[in-house]
Amino acid sequence: MPTPLNRSLARTREVLDGYLRPIIRARRAQPEPRDDILESLLRVKDPETGDALSDRGDLDETKTLFTAGFETTATALTWAMFLLARHPEAMAKLIAEIDTVLAGRPPGWEDLEKLPYTSQVVQETLRLYPPVYSLARECVEDDVLGGFTVPRGTVLMLSVLGIHRDARWWPQPEAFRPERFAGDWPRQAYLPFATGRHLCVGNHFSLTEMAVVLVRIAQRYRFTLADPGPVGMQAQITPVPDREIHLMLEPR
Repeated sequence: MPTPLNRSLARTREVLDGYLRPIIRARRAQPEPRDDILESLLRVKDPETGDALSDRGDLDETKTLFTAGFETTATALTWAMFLLARHPEAMAKLIAEIDTVLAGRPPGWEDLEKLPYTSQVVQETLRLYPPVYSLARECVEDDVLGGFTVPRGTVLMLSVLGIHRDARWWPQPEAFRPERFAGDWPRQAYLPFATGRHLCVGNHFSLTEMAVVLVRIAQRYRFTLADPGPVGMQAQITPVPDREIHLMLEPR
């Protein structure tokens, strides 16, 4: 129905489709393939028919990754820089690792496994501030959870943020300790990308993107908090800071 909300949604969809369609067409017209996620989508074949995705399918898949990976990654990087600025010892350790491994050059895919502390900073940021802070799941059969009867068809809301800050699984759960991911850690109590058959398809892409961006920023700047006062969370699409975070950047 052409309600004001639906008309607004249609206009927004037109803007997004109009931005992505030319990019997809231009990529298809390139004679040489590129090694990136868009190229992977364009190469997808139906395992039963061998057919490629339709134009609509390519657009929908690209749109999903584009929209789902935009605010989530940006918000997570905001919290990562905030945490590093608040913990200078962690920033010093991050910079030392990056300088030792990369010596000023941009990171390549093969370098990421040589930057374990960088990965731990990303993981700990996602534990404390998971961009998807709650999940909804529908029970497909009757069950009993924690002594409560849950009938089939019940929709359960799972607090990812609550699980990530539960002291039963995470010692000192409010503390920023990237090193907790260096050894054994409770994988079933860590759900920044959900889990099981509904695991986020962009999980590895997002982790790689965050690590690379963080490395490139840390190669150029050391940063501190202009205002060391407390920063809380607001529950929007992602858990965003409840006030602006001002960082002072010191060129390295």
